[in-house]
Amino acid sequence: MARTPLDAWIAGKTGDLARWQQQQLRETLRQAQHSPYYRAALPSWETATALGDLPTMTSETLVEQGMRLLCVRPREISRIVSLCTSGSTGHPKRVYFTEQDLELTIDFFAHGLTTMVRARQAMAVCLPCAATDGVGDLICRALRRIPVEPVPYGLIENLEDAARMLVSTQAQAAVGIPVQLVSLARFCARRGIRTNLRKVLLSTDYVPRAIIRQLRGLWGCEVYEHYGMTEMGLGGGVDCDAHAGCHVRENDLLIEIIDAQGHPVPDGHRGEIVFTTLTRRGMPLIRYRTGDRSAILPGNCPCGSPLRRLAPVQGRIDGALVTRNGTTIRLPEWDEVLFQADLIGDYRLLATPSLDQLTIAVETQRGWGTAASVERQVRALLAGFRPAQALRCDIRVAAQDNQLKLHHGNKRTVISTEPPTRFRPVSAWPR
Repeated sequence: MARTPLDAWIAGKTGDLARWQQQQLRETLRQAQHSPYYRAALPSWETATALGDLPTMTSETLVEQGMRLLCVRPREISRIVSLCTSGSTGHPKRVYFTEQDLELTIDFFAHGLTTMVRARQAMAVCLPCAATDGVGDLICRALRRIPVEPVPYGLIENLEDAARMLVSTQAQAAVGIPVQLVSLARFCARRGIRTNLRKVLLSTDYVPRAIIRQLRGLWGCEVYEHYGMTEMGLGGGVDCDAHAGCHVRENDLLIEIIDAQGHPVPDGHRGEIVFTTLTRRGMPLIRYRTGDRSAILPGNCPCGSPLRRLAPVQGRIDGALVTRNGTTIRLPEWDEVLFQADLIGDYRLLATPSLDQLTIAVETQRGWGTAASVERQVRALLAGFRPAQALRCDIRVAAQDNQLKLHHGNKRTVISTEPPTRFRPVSAWPR
């Protein structure tokens, strides 16, 4: 088993990693003093004895503070990413990057992707590729450095067209959204379409274990996971051939796991992922709360790397609803049940908590099965699933014609049909 290529890359940049991280943290805190926000929020940063002494920040901070977070002149910003929020104002949060910040991401991608692809192979990039400096464009630029031929496809909307692309390019690897790639794999299997895929990288969304098993079975490929978010600089960590957690990009990020009270938890215990950027100039983020639930895995990876590893993310800490009868609805739990169904490509949960009612909107493809057969398969899977047994579940089936329309690449979540005051969000997580 090969050791993750991030090992040598990070060691070459840092030497003594722990010492280097502390030096970079102090440099980041000094750089942050160029920001009006940080000057007010961190007035006594020089006397802090531990990272935990500093306050955390959230996505609301990005919305409210905007350009007050900038630590460089606005003309030095090369890329601004606007992200929609679910807050009361509805204003987008914006993340700002300099050219140097973007180069850090390309460098990480170029080394992390060598886990999946070798020189002179081809990789299909099934993520948005049209925008300059967007995630797909950065991946394509990173692949060329390996050098690997990028196939910049974009989000999968037409399954037949995407399958044709895989066959014509004979790509040995692909990167994309989990739900979209498993739908494509099911389409190929039903049409008897053979691809040359050997490695698949899942990114941009929570990765259900059920989807990993489906992809391995349908395509006979090895499946890898990437964890990252725009605020991290698009890249946070990627797993290796051991598939024992995502190796963290430790030369650029300092990761903490905290509990509901904001206290650090020991390795192996789950909590909220909090990160601090160590090398970003334009808009460094200090103790940024991601809202994602995970843990730092104890010990070294089976591949031999001592780099810290994130356990598979188990959804959002506030991504659950509690109904009137006390049933908790968490999307990751439903994913593990419903993505066993080979007749569905995607689904959406719409909950009415005060009525203990759940509508499951299921997307299937014409020719995969009748609406009745899809509903029977879903109900059979839910029969042994305790949360479903406590709810009135209405299943609605929509058949598409080689199209993926339910989420259009957007984040999947449980949608409440009631105002926020009518249900209680869940913020606790199991240890």
